[in-house]
Amino acid sequence: MKNLTHLVRNISTNIGLGLLGVGIYCLTSCGPMTDAQQTTMAGNLLMLSSQYSKNPKDARNAAAAGALFSTLGQMQHDVEVANAGRDQIVINNSSNTPAPSNTPAPSKVPENKQQKRTFYGDFDKASFEERKKMVNYFKNLDKSKLSPMELVHVNSYLTYARTGIKEDLFTPTGLFSYKKNIDFNENGLSEKNEFIGLNQNKYDLSKDPEIFFGFNVRNQDCNGDLKFKIWDMEDGNAIRDFTSKNYNYGQVRSLHFTSNDFPKIGKYKAVLKTANGKIFIKDFEITGLKPNYGLLEPTGLFVYNNWQDVNKNKKYETYEFSGLGKKVFNLDKEFLRIGLNVPNVIGEVTFKSYTEDGRLLGTNIDSKQAIVGWWTGRVIASSSPPDFIDRVRENGPGKYRITAVFKNNPSENYSVDFEVIK
Repeated sequence: MKNLTHLVRNISTNIGLGLLGVGIYCLTSCGPMTDAQQTTMAGNLLMLSSQYSKNPKDARNAAAAGALFSTLGQMQHDVEVANAGRDQIVINNSSNTPAPSNTPAPSKVPENKQQKRTFYGDFDKASFEERKKMVNYFKNLDKSKLSPMELVHVNSYLTYARTGIKEDLFTPTGLFSYKKNIDFNENGLSEKNEFIGLNQNKYDLSKDPEIFFGFNVRNQDCNGDLKFKIWDMEDGNAIRDFTSKNYNYGQVRSLHFTSNDFPKIGKYKAVLKTANGKIFIKDFEITGLKPNYGLLEPTGLFVYNNWQDVNKNKKYETYEFSGLGKKVFNLDKEFLRIGLNVPNVIGEVTFKSYTEDGRLLGTNIDSKQAIVGWWTGRVIASSSPPDFIDRVRENGPGKYRITAVFKNNPSENYSVDFEVIK
């Protein structure tokens, strides 16, 4: 640091390159750096040079510019961490070479006070004029060139500058409970403020009978199988005990439960154990239950995303279908599946797909109905030849109708409407 200070002082006073020259000289003289490292270095240099400037105006400008560069460096650093899926990236390491993204961060990170600066802290300490400069910088960024994560951060900074409210952007970590997760801003990220009922102490399952437990860590040591149990805290019995396979750090693993999984109203404890033996615990209370929720099979012609035999009883129970009865599907991000279940009717079935204006897209004749049947979405390859549901994907966004008619019972005809979006 003494050498760097001496270099800045000599360049600023003796060579006369000015503040911009200092940054360019040092940045081009260093080894390979990430964007965050380069931006943070520039911020450091500008704030250091402000201490030795003989011109008060230059000093103020250098300090303001240094704070701005430090803020941008922190934002870039956050994005690099998110993209790498790790806890920490060392911005100023001794070799000036960033650690490879496929290796874990070192257990001890060198103390670097500048690295810990955040937009919020810089903004709170800045003068009125400095705040205006910071806000204008983020307002004038070319948003089309930002990644989804960068755009989220920029918008949160502007919200804080306008309202003083810090938006909680990051995905919850550890073991957490919630009712629903909705991507409100459609940026593909699971942000804290998009989890409904996050980590409540009490859950009433009498009306909305579903509850989820999520697990998310950025520690590679937690890779592997996850052992999960829910304990009844009144009688000490484990009411749920299973293993969730092949967890990889950085992903969010969601575990789905319903009113049927809990024998009674009362207090429970969820315990998750990672492959390396680390324990995560979540205490909660169930205050209401909906008996026999979703134990019957869905009937008629219906659409959904996926089905999983949660209780391993080889029955197609309603609560085991995700997205059942949805009206809108994004086929770039999810599956669209079609099921047909008409009790006491057998025989050949004709399926057809239509556009909103009645144009026929595709026809298929199948020998029998199926609850878990036809699907499309999130794939490139189609059936050969494409079937009635493949034609929907090929046609693109719009409103559609699927019909099903039994050959031996023409009066038994069914239809379902939905929309496909981008």
